[in-house]
Amino acid sequence: MHDGDHPHAPKGQSPVTAKLVSDALREAPGPCSAAEIASGLGIARATAQRYLAALAQEGAATMSLRYGLTGRPEHQYEWRG
Repeated sequence: MHDGDHPHAPKGQSPVTAKLVSDALREAPGPCSAAEIASGLGIARATAQRYLAALAQEGAATMSLRYGLTGRPEHQYEWRG
């Protein structure tokens, strides 16, 4: 493989996991939470949250908040396409 074959991942993050998370978000029919991505990929919610936050920070995804009746709002991510 060449360097161009690996997706860019922030320092300390796996390019393979970054690709899995970005592909899952890209293929999602609408906004997804970290818990939904994590469940679909079989990874920890906190791991999905870190990768999704990195995608939002680099501008590949948008993040919005979904407010429920109680508790903290849930972050929702959507691929910018």
